[in-house]
Amino acid sequence: RWLAGAPRGPAAAGPTLAPAASAGATLALVPALRHPGRFRALALVYPFLDPEARFDSYRDAAETFDPAEAAWYWQQYAADPADLAHPDLAPLRSQRLATLPPTLVVSAEHDPLRDEAEHLARLLAELGVPVVATRYLGQAHGFWRHPGAFPAAEPLMAQVAGFLRLHA
Repeated sequence: RWLAGAPRGPAAAGPTLAPAASAGATLALVPALRHPGRFRALALVYPFLDPEARFDSYRDAAETFDPAEAAWYWQQYAADPADLAHPDLAPLRSQRLATLPPTLVVSAEHDPLRDEAEHLARLLAELGVPVVATRYLGQAHGFWRHPGAFPAAEPLMAQVAGFLRLHA
């Protein structure tokens, strides 16, 4: 509600760029879908998009993130199982994907969310949304928050900052 009533334009208060990771990426994506034209760019790092866990990476890339844990997280969002089909919880089901601003989608090779992130990037490209997609090889879910443990975290931070700077 706040976003819908906030002023628009170059001097407007409020977010115009939205970088976020995992479940936070979904929380950034949904307002952009609800409010086309409000955001200048999104940077979605391993977004959490598919409550049904139907992509292969839930089976072949789940070394560091238990798919049962993912199911638990989805249950925390939904008041009842039917909610999991709503585009606000399952953004891949949205009919508004074509309205998104330029979007960076990042996936990690060893992440059960990898395939849904890359599926989103393909959908956006097919719909004509300016999209950049990067898969970080050898990386696991959560790597960008731990630059001391994962050397790829710093280059990802630079990529996100650079992408957002291009669209600021």
